[in-house]
Amino acid sequence: MEIVIIAIMMTQAHNPNLARDTIYSAVMLDINGLLGTAAIIGGIKYGEQPYNIDSTNSYLAMIIVAIGISMIVPEFIPGNHQSAYMTLLVFIFILLYVVFSRVQLKRHRYFFEYNPKKEKVHLVKSNINGFYHAVILAILIILIGLLSEVLSVFMNNTLETFSLPLALGAVAVALISASPELITAVRASLDNRMQTVVNIAFGASLATVLLTIPAIIIVMGLMNMRINLALTPIQSIMLGITFFAGVISFNDGETNMLEGFIHVVIFIVFCYLLFI
Repeated sequence: MEIVIIAIMMTQAHNPNLARDTIYSAVMLDINGLLGTAAIIGGIKYGEQPYNIDSTNSYLAMIIVAIGISMIVPEFIPGNHQSAYMTLLVFIFILLYVVFSRVQLKRHRYFFEYNPKKEKVHLVKSNINGFYHAVILAILIILIGLLSEVLSVFMNNTLETFSLPLALGAVAVALISASPELITAVRASLDNRMQTVVNIAFGASLATVLLTIPAIIIVMGLMNMRINLALTPIQSIMLGITFFAGVISFNDGETNMLEGFIHVVIFIVFCYLLFI
């Protein structure tokens, strides 16, 4: 959904920075806004909420590497090598996603589960009609594409009319994509299922980086449109603060209200900086 919205809005607005700003906004929203809010809610109700530390270590390592090579390194790549480097990124990100998916779903699945009693979890197989869900998914993607056309027109006109920063459009895209995850995360925190919140927040950020970037590079390449993924200095600093705080906060296997508040403060600063 995020890829469809970004691609359509980039073609309408002719804004080469939209993909970069959307990915940046999505990561800030997921890790600071979503995870921070859930940690505060859960911390107020339960004090500390446990999770599997192996999951946060795996997620953070992948996200930091992915953002580093795709959104920081390009700033130092000469212009005549940009195209070749973007092509290399597509192959690297597809490889990273395949390897991480295999680790998460098969070889090290227990990294992303929290079972304090170390009991084996027996999953009950359910009969799912794959064809039915595939058709529904295709129909919904088409509808999202049509709505994105309308959204891009209204959003561009609104931002120009009220002289608002174009980055707000990227935040809107990230918020639309993350809204179902935000609701699920809040419910999970109220049920003392912080592992679910961690998987949602970090998993959504990782998927945004690993899937959106190669898809947008391919789509924009086919449409012969310029794309800029290099972060601005303030974006680099804010992501650096987020990851540094995340490495410290999520290294003990428990979240609390203070850790959540720290990340919400970072998110508030992120929102303020949008208007500067």
